[in-house]
Amino acid sequence: MTNPATREFKYYPEDFGDLTVKVRHMDLEFDVFDKETTVQSQLHLTALQDLTKLDLNAKNLEILDVVLIDGEASHEYLKEEDVLRVTFAEPISAGSEFTLYTKNICRPTSNILEGMYYDETPEGAPPQQITQCQQWGFQRIVPCIDDMTAKCTYRTTIIADACYTNWITNGDVAEGPTKIAEDRVKVVYHNTITPMATYLFFLGVGTYATFKKPFQYPDGKKFDLELLVPPSSDSEIAEKALQVLHDAVMWVYEHCGYQYTGTVYREIGMQNSDFGGMENVGNTTITTNRIMPFPEMTDGAFEYMIQVKLHEFYHNLNGSEVTGRSPFEIWLNEAVTVHVEREYHAHLFGSDYSRMDTVLTLHHPRGTFARDDSAAAMPIEPDGFNDPNELITGVTYVKAPEFVRMIQTLMGVETFRKALALYHSRYKHSNASRAQWVECMEEVSGLDLQKMAQDWLKKSSYPTITVTSDYDEATRQYTVHLKQNGNWEFPFRLALVDEHGANLAERTEHVRAAEHTVIFDDVDRPAFLSLNRDHSVFGKVKYEASEDELYLQSQKDPDVVGRFLAFKELANREKLALLKGESNQPSERFVDLYFEGLIAPEMIALFEHVEDEAFEHDYLRLYEVVKTIKTAVATKYKDQLLEMYNHYHNLAFEGDYVPVQAKLIKARQVANSALALLAKLDTPDIHQLVHAQYDENKCASDRVTAFSLYLDMTAPDKMDLLKDYQSHAEKNLVMWESFLATVARSSSPDIIQLCRAVEQSPAFRIDQANDQRALFAAFAGNRKKSLLTEEGRAYLQEKILQLAPINEYNTGHMLQAFGAIDKAPAVHRGALAQLLQDVRAQLDAQKTPSVANTIDRILKNSPKAVGEGESKE
Repeated sequence: MTNPATREFKYYPEDFGDLTVKVRHMDLEFDVFDKETTVQSQLHLTALQDLTKLDLNAKNLEILDVVLIDGEASHEYLKEEDVLRVTFAEPISAGSEFTLYTKNICRPTSNILEGMYYDETPEGAPPQQITQCQQWGFQRIVPCIDDMTAKCTYRTTIIADACYTNWITNGDVAEGPTKIAEDRVKVVYHNTITPMATYLFFLGVGTYATFKKPFQYPDGKKFDLELLVPPSSDSEIAEKALQVLHDAVMWVYEHCGYQYTGTVYREIGMQNSDFGGMENVGNTTITTNRIMPFPEMTDGAFEYMIQVKLHEFYHNLNGSEVTGRSPFEIWLNEAVTVHVEREYHAHLFGSDYSRMDTVLTLHHPRGTFARDDSAAAMPIEPDGFNDPNELITGVTYVKAPEFVRMIQTLMGVETFRKALALYHSRYKHSNASRAQWVECMEEVSGLDLQKMAQDWLKKSSYPTITVTSDYDEATRQYTVHLKQNGNWEFPFRLALVDEHGANLAERTEHVRAAEHTVIFDDVDRPAFLSLNRDHSVFGKVKYEASEDELYLQSQKDPDVVGRFLAFKELANREKLALLKGESNQPSERFVDLYFEGLIAPEMIALFEHVEDEAFEHDYLRLYEVVKTIKTAVATKYKDQLLEMYNHYHNLAFEGDYVPVQAKLIKARQVANSALALLAKLDTPDIHQLVHAQYDENKCASDRVTAFSLYLDMTAPDKMDLLKDYQSHAEKNLVMWESFLATVARSSSPDIIQLCRAVEQSPAFRIDQANDQRALFAAFAGNRKKSLLTEEGRAYLQEKILQLAPINEYNTGHMLQAFGAIDKAPAVHRGALAQLLQDVRAQLDAQKTPSVANTIDRILKNSPKAVGEGESKE
């Protein structure tokens, strides 16, 4: 038991013990009005032990009545504890069934995106109201046992304005919709097949365009796919969205064997949400900007749309039918689902392309490795939390799926699928713990995975593996020695490769100790080593390969990750030489390699980062160094880049919708990579070329790329183009999100003025999660501006304080920028610590506990910056 005096967090695992009651069923009635909803509930329970009282979760509710059916009870609403305590006149004995009736009022808001809240309302319609219950939003609606193990069936009645087009909740329609008054409608739903955890409850009343598509499994079972989107939505675009969903649902059946159990599976567009999507039994909410392939949608958003549809549908199996035991198992619901989602993405876009999408996320300067090393880092399964949203992070959605992937690598794909099927069948319609998931993996594979799971789930950071090698000419034996900075357990794929790119030998090693030796017998001397193939381990590798080996590997390694890591190391050496003043221009050899690699732009990501603590957080100098390298490439290869740009920019393909889009996305990446290099020349002819791509408005990604490049150039009409883009973006929420993010990430010297100017637009609404993320969180991530300039720090501090009481979750995204302030340039360290201390002093920790705790954790783990801040007072 955690000592109350030393509790760092509000909630710990011991706070989620066994329930004293079993929740069997809920009968709910919602009488929905514009400003408040009256909720009547009959909570049908079975006592699991003798009871004299029962605590129900109830947050910010107005309690009107509490009645024990067929008995007597009193109640007390402990508002500070978010508890409605019911005390029974006569004890209820274990095994007894009883029913509690409650009547309450809940009131929606526009910025608390939990419980019932207002979403974007179409013009002339009654207020759009939807719910979000992950993780404890249900208690903001009705008194309940708001616990992941309180899975039950539901009968839900909705009474609401007849002017709405849709009145929806979980399950199948049992009655209605029926007019019960001139302006009121009643509809009843039954959700009786899949017992549902409270966090999966959904209710919505709104004005939508509804599009439908029938779905049929090979055995003849049918159900309907529905899409609820803004009333003005284009039917052709909606049909494409439904086809994408249809294909995802069929793929899940073909690869996972899962059949949906309802009569309707519905996707609902939500404009305002902390999350891109949220599974609810039978109803999935997806951010409206990502629910359909809008013309204004960028390529990255298009890929996200495909993935989120598969992701949320798969949650019907992994998360809904089988649910984690507590918020500490959120990772389990999400990691397996993301793993399957990635397999689907690889199916559509190719395994190399898809794997590199994840690998780039791992290695990005603000990516998963950086966050896992930051002062705010928490393990996949942390010791505690203050708000469940703290568990919805890149660790949950990137590192945790990598852990699942490592398990699969050790077991083999087919064995892993069998183990997953066992897990889903054994715990169907119930809850499962992390230990039970691991036990299923062990039972089918025969592996002992307990220690591996404990280390990966309970520790932050990752292994760094130092590799040395030796070849014995006489015995033709090649020895590879691995030494890690810990005792992690993981799969490690490696290969010996010849000068033509052919594998001489390849292995997958199960590493269990701090040191591990691999011996290859009877092999020729390889031209290079290919290490951590397919990024088999969530970790980094240190190997002192020669420059010639790295150049050869970056061109010849048959493993895409190996080629990328070789290029990354060569780029690291080039950047360090420039930073240290050993040269003032990149080498010709590297310039040539960079140009040659443009055909696969994901392979040549040139991050503003180096693997050297003396420079890795000097963001401004890193920006200038990368700019120097790219300018050198553009200068030498200007003509070839123009030819490449024109070729790939004008490619066209024929075929089915998604495969064609995948080809176009890859072609655009090459074209826009060439254009981005040319933009470094910053000459009038290139200004004209970039402006022409903007004017062409061929597709959203091309236009956003051109706009972004133009902002960072010295073109005299830059502000005119910005105003033009803004005038269009203000009329379209999809464009508006892209516009805000592009401005916030700009390297323009007047970025603060630009950010403040767009904030003044009537289109900017600080209570909208998309606007918060796109402007404030994106600016925070622009660390060369937000952290390393006095003006940027002042703006960042102002916005953190402004946003914290409105949306803690997105404020947490902003705080990620401070994860490495102890390693920031000395001239800035003290100021960064002081900024956080000043923010912390002005926060009410009771109202913003998650933000306050995150700042405390950063300061606690940044002693150097804190000390330097204090020394300057």
